[in-house]
Amino acid sequence: MERSKNVFCKGREKSGVFNSVKSQIDSGGTCPQLIIFFSDIENFSYYAAELKKAYPSAVTIGSTTYTVFSSAGYAHEGLSVMAVYSRISCTCGILLEIASHPLKYAENVRTAFNALGKPENTCCLEFTTAFSKGEELVLDTFKSVLENTGVSVFGGSAGSNLPGILTFVSLN
Repeated sequence: MERSKNVFCKGREKSGVFNSVKSQIDSGGTCPQLIIFFSDIENFSYYAAELKKAYPSAVTIGSTTYTVFSSAGYAHEGLSVMAVYSRISCTCGILLEIASHPLKYAENVRTAFNALGKPENTCCLEFTTAFSKGEELVLDTFKSVLENTGVSVFGGSAGSNLPGILTFVSLN
């Protein structure tokens, strides 16, 4: 059994793209525990809802992007997913008011971190919306909670094919 799988489908027709990706994920034989996804902004809400509906027990996190990348190629319209099936424990939380006061929600990070138990082999994945100018405040919030734990944080800002347009991040 594969531990993880990267799947990709490019195209504009959202139900066809989703069904192709779902078929590739399901070929892993078990339900994934974690799904990380990227898609075009136009179909993002659809993909986020369909992934959660198809895999309700998985932690599902994603963001919009200008270009959907995969080892199979790239596209400006489509869906790229990494599905992790085994040997992983996931928790999650949300920071709100990222442009002004994400530190008010630091307890959400602390709660998620503490739910894991031992921080051995642990990392944090974060996505922020773009154009909010909150990326540095979000990283400061993670630093305030995770300093002295040895846990690293990685991630990035959501993207869009239209300059200055809202971008989106989805969690479950």
